[in-house]
Amino acid sequence: MPPLFGVDVAALRVAMAKLIASEQRIALIETNDTALTERYIQRSALMQFPDTIVVRYIEQPEGSSTLAIYSRSQLGHSDLGVNLARLERWLGKLRQLLPVVQ
Repeated sequence: MPPLFGVDVAALRVAMAKLIASEQRIALIETNDTALTERYIQRSALMQFPDTIVVRYIEQPEGSSTLAIYSRSQLGHSDLGVNLARLERWLGKLRQLLPVVQ
């Protein structure tokens, strides 16, 4: 479960954009500022298989925020844990970059 960060949605989006920019083989496909969502495609290193990642930013009371992330493979029967590992790595990096309230 993603933590509650002690920053507003705008700051969370900036931190997430920096984090995602450090990833390889990833492209922003769609941004919806009204729904506070972004959709990315990240390709595997060897076979270039696409994974879709959707990030939704959620404003919380008193200037805090959180997010919901969904990551899935577009091809194949198993991702061998790659999508879960990606989400755990990203959340770990966010915890290092931003203050966590809960």
